[in-house]
Amino acid sequence: MSRSRGFRRLYYTRLQWLVLPFALAGTGFNMQKNGWLHVLRILADPRRRRGAHFVDLGALLFHLVAAIGLPALFLPASTALALYVARFGLFGYAIIAVFGPAHMPAEAICVSASGRHRNYLLRHVSSTLNFRTGPVGRLICSGLDYQIEHHLFPTVSHVYYPAMSKLVEDFCAERGLPYRRYGWTDAMRKTLLAFQTPKTVIRGSRVSP
Repeated sequence: MSRSRGFRRLYYTRLQWLVLPFALAGTGFNMQKNGWLHVLRILADPRRRRGAHFVDLGALLFHLVAAIGLPALFLPASTALALYVARFGLFGYAIIAVFGPAHMPAEAICVSASGRHRNYLLRHVSSTLNFRTGPVGRLICSGLDYQIEHHLFPTVSHVYYPAMSKLVEDFCAERGLPYRRYGWTDAMRKTLLAFQTPKTVIRGSRVSP
């Protein structure tokens, strides 16, 4: 963005939020495309492919059969395909509703690639936020509303995150580390504002101990 000029700079700094509704509708399809390309590239390389990658390919194919082929036995093929497209079009909005409040508000800093391996604790608690939801939201998020704990302890079951959060918050307070928690509505508002006013990228040296 800093290197852009003219209309491109205007787009990045003022207009890209207008494209957001359309971009979100393509998120699910983009994730699928990346998944297929990843598996096919590995399978094409004898040095990298393993049996698990063939399992991945089988799962991708089974997904298409179950999500399009099976409904097409009871519905016109065009209707089955339209439902599939609608489902993944809406999937993008679900993704931003869960992951957006945890990563995209300005308070969750962006760290450059040079800072990826510097100060593990500071990097994760600075670039993520927790958010509060109601009972339905907690069920849907399945621990992703405790994004700080999710990043620090990815192998721990999410059912323990609520109890762990107080310990993590106290730990952060004792060591001067940020620990932020917002209501979902407020965090979602901040998420959308990030598309209107892009966040500053923090260079690696600035997240060092």
